Amino acid sequence: MFGIVGEPRARNSAVRHRESAEFWGLSDPRAFALESGDTLFAEQPAEVGSGTVNDPANRTQLEIDVVAMAAQQANSPRRILSLGEVKWGEVMGRHHLQRLATVVDLARLYS
Repeated sequence: MFGIVGEPRARNSAVRHRESAEFWGLSDPRAFALESGDTLFAEQPAEVGSGTVNDPANRTQLEIDVVAMAAQQANSPRRILSLGEVKWGEVMGRHHLQRLATVVDLARLYS
């Protein structure tokens, strides 16, 4: 966790995390992924946004916080460069990774 110098320790943890992220320029993870894409991914994303994937087996939709997409190539589907989860003030755990793995599996079904 990043901390801002001089912040009182009694403040809400989520607020401290968000303010720390903003201090380091990470307040918009999608903008960060797009601006820093050439150093984060195998290629510069053409588009970064968020989205949902249908999960018909569980009759639900899974939200994806950050989706980095490659540029459209002729006669082929757009490639997903990266999927990401954003949580302020929450420790990321195995269940977050399992959820993203499910999204990857579902995306393969649709491509």
